[in-house]
Amino acid sequence: MKVTGKQLYQAVNGLGLPDEIPTSVEVLEALLAGSEVVETTTEEFNKAVFLHEIKLKNGSTIHLGSGLKGAQVLKITKGASRG
Repeated sequence: MKVTGKQLYQAVNGLGLPDEIPTSVEVLEALLAGSEVVETTTEEFNKAVFLHEIKLKNGSTIHLGSGLKGAQVLKITKGASRG
């Protein structure tokens, strides 16, 4: 991905990159209800399973991390639709 100087400045100051979708409960619920899951990125370590990403048919990817109360949505990115 190529970004302009202005886009880089915005990303460094917390506004996200151009391919990111604003994250909110409403956006997350709408994405999960409106598009099927086509792929996940997972990892197994010491008999524990970790879910890192959820990729949806509409091309969106939900990136997850560890939070204080459970899985935390780090960002949501948009990509090419899968079908």
